[in-house]
Amino acid sequence: MAHWSTPEWIAKSRITAQNRRSETGGPGTGLSKHTGGSRTAMVIDHVADERIRLLEEEIMSMRENEE
Repeated sequence: MAHWSTPEWIAKSRITAQNRRSETGGPGTGLSKHTGGSRTAMVIDHVADERIRLLEEEIMSMRENEE
């Protein structure tokens, strides 16, 4: 327990506690939480494929507007 009483550990503990209380989404958004749950590899692949498809559509649309 002597380790947890050192000034270095106390300083580090204060910093990490402050980080856990931060509002990463901006003021008033609440504490940062990891609430997305787990995803299977199949779901991750599906989401990635959908994002790629949407980006490809956006690129095609931009090219059509240039012409």
